Amino acid sequence: MRFFPVAGLAIVLSSLAPAQVAPRRLHFAPDRTYDLIKTVTTLDVDADRQRASGSVVATISMLRDGVTSVHFDTSADQVSGVLVDGKPARFTRSGGSLEIDVPPSKRGQVHRLNFRIEGRFFRWTNPTAEEPNRIGFCAEGLAAQPVGWAPPNDLSSTEISLTVPTAWTVISNGSPVSDTPKGSGRHTVAWRLDQPHAGYLNSLAAGPFDLFRDTWRGKPLIMTCPKGMGDRLESTFAPTKEILSFFSDILNFPYPWPKYAQTVVYEHEGYAEEDVSATQYPLYWRQDGGFMSNSREGMNPTAWVIAHETAHQWFGDTVTCKDWGDTWLNEGMATYMEMAYTLHSRGQLESLREFEAYSQRYFDHSRTDFRPVATNFYSDSLGMGGWTTYMKGGTTLDSLRRQIGDKPFYEGLHQYLARHQFSNVESNDLCEDLSEASGVNLHPWFDQWIYKPGHPVIDWSWSYDAARKLAIVHVRQTQDTSRGAPIFDVPTHVALIDDQGLRRTPIHLNAADQTFEIATPSVPKAVIFDPDHDFLRELPKQPWTAEELPYVFLHAPNPIDMEAAMNRLLDGNPTDETLRMIAGRLRRDTQPFPAIRDTSRLVKLGRGVLHDFVVAETSHANYDRRANAVAGLGMSDQPRLHQLLGDDQPYDVVAAALRGLSTLDFASVREFAMTQAAKATYPALRRTALEVLADHQAPGWDAAILETATEHHRPLIRELGLRALSRLPHDDPRVAASLRSALASRDQKIVTDAIDLVGRLKVKALAPELQRMKAQGQHVADVDAALKALAS
Repeated sequence: MRFFPVAGLAIVLSSLAPAQVAPRRLHFAPDRTYDLIKTVTTLDVDADRQRASGSVVATISMLRDGVTSVHFDTSADQVSGVLVDGKPARFTRSGGSLEIDVPPSKRGQVHRLNFRIEGRFFRWTNPTAEEPNRIGFCAEGLAAQPVGWAPPNDLSSTEISLTVPTAWTVISNGSPVSDTPKGSGRHTVAWRLDQPHAGYLNSLAAGPFDLFRDTWRGKPLIMTCPKGMGDRLESTFAPTKEILSFFSDILNFPYPWPKYAQTVVYEHEGYAEEDVSATQYPLYWRQDGGFMSNSREGMNPTAWVIAHETAHQWFGDTVTCKDWGDTWLNEGMATYMEMAYTLHSRGQLESLREFEAYSQRYFDHSRTDFRPVATNFYSDSLGMGGWTTYMKGGTTLDSLRRQIGDKPFYEGLHQYLARHQFSNVESNDLCEDLSEASGVNLHPWFDQWIYKPGHPVIDWSWSYDAARKLAIVHVRQTQDTSRGAPIFDVPTHVALIDDQGLRRTPIHLNAADQTFEIATPSVPKAVIFDPDHDFLRELPKQPWTAEELPYVFLHAPNPIDMEAAMNRLLDGNPTDETLRMIAGRLRRDTQPFPAIRDTSRLVKLGRGVLHDFVVAETSHANYDRRANAVAGLGMSDQPRLHQLLGDDQPYDVVAAALRGLSTLDFASVREFAMTQAAKATYPALRRTALEVLADHQAPGWDAAILETATEHHRPLIRELGLRALSRLPHDDPRVAASLRSALASRDQKIVTDAIDLVGRLKVKALAPELQRMKAQGQHVADVDAALKALAS
């Protein structure tokens, strides 16, 4: 979800459900009467009242003769006065818009405007019983610079000075200027960024933070998070240096800002924010964990979003779209660079898997948001924030790289950055720079992929003409062209598999219905269309026969085709020979990011022919493969299962081993389960321990659930305790007491979870509590749903 202009460009980390947005209309970058040169913001923060007051001084240079009024945007609750060049000026306000009278001016004339302001401004955090250290605030865009120009088509330098409690750290754009004690337990912290940047990229975060400092190529790196969580800063942001180096080197364009700060904050609910030189991330991120992680919680599970937001420091921050209709120049480019980092750091297989995942997200999204990647016909800035912008933008750029080659592609990106740094851009700028670098006129490519909606939907089949010794490949583009989607002009390949292996033949799609003839002396064992997934295309079905599947599984260069073939081979009752063939191929798939991650269907067959393979899999470099293997271990494997409970194992593997041993010999893991139910900080392990104890009705199982559901735990742990209440009798008064306590929480996610559980568990004793909440206007939709469930 996007929050414009105050919160700027954000990538959603949970979902992009269809949003309620305004009807589409024609948009253009707004006219300007001045160039905003610099803003200086000075705020005195009243932490107790969660408000601030002070001033914004804006220096502007007139763009036209005869201008007598200028427009500014504001997030201030109150603007008590405006001075123009030191003299009181008349102004009017309508919502977030200010119109200020200025003396009749000539082009190039400079004015200095001083705004006196007061307001709440920021997203403040409030202590809760679960998290007493929830203190401070964060802000972006107009909230961080309360008077300025909200649209992206004006760039300025900024300076901000904040007076806050002495125990608070302040992080903002650019470089630190000063940190001055002010007495009475307060200090004033100033930051300045001289390079011009869009106002929506301004950033503030303040509070009692833990910090980790480092340097990269002489530039300061600052990582911060809420107090008490700093032990995970270094591991969470471990990829940062490699990401900065990779982007700087491959673009031949060094990181352009004076420092890079990354701050984890409470009040970013599900999205990250690429503020210039000062990215912000949400503390609560994944379903089974926070944004911050250690080595046992996954293989740098948030590296992709760190890469995405860091890429914005070039694309979106150094060059910025002129109008939200070209948002893809920010978000599509950042998605592509994130994909490029995946290829660099995790290899071709993981890169292809990511390409397919992003393609599928876009395909699903396009069913309800059918539009071009770039368009000036849109609802509002929120309407340009979907997966068409991110995923279609990123995957099509990756396809273009493959089509024109790495060297010209990255030379074009370098030229684009160098020509337009610290300025606004439009899609045509990127097209021209890539065309010039590659020698290919890319206007037709931009026309079909960027300026028109839709994507190729492919239906294909093949046959063999024995008389002519030709493989006949029939390809149809079946996308609906009545809504503006073109018939795409795309180069790709067809792969024939025979006893010598896989052989690619280039083909060129440019019509709705085409037939390609490929010479081959004998019937191919299998045929694969677009074996390397060279372009964004939807392929509703693969026409492979049962006889082709083993060859596709063994030879497909793309993990998606390989996995699809494997899963079809596992349908029904596969023979031992088939299972040996699959296991033999997977044994060679040993890298940390393998072609196939999900082996659960294979392992759960429990066939003896797979036993040695399964045991070996428990040492696989990939955490998912290791955890999958546990389900295939039996009584004779208990020593290995106990080894997998060790502190050297990933938490998901420990959880799987605990569940496996509980079915084989619960007594041997009872004490371990009790310990994890009481102390595990990783949600998946804590949940598994509670479930195992409940399954076996172990002494104290109910007390363990009830204790986990209390306010003494951080929300991710308390939430799973609340959900585990379903294991107790629903009329148990302790369930009602736990849910009543949760309904009173100051953490809104805890409250909504509790409302839902009251309805699902039919805890009628809490109906009066829900009625009271409804009367007070609290969570009305959730409460109505729960009351309806209670009445059914």
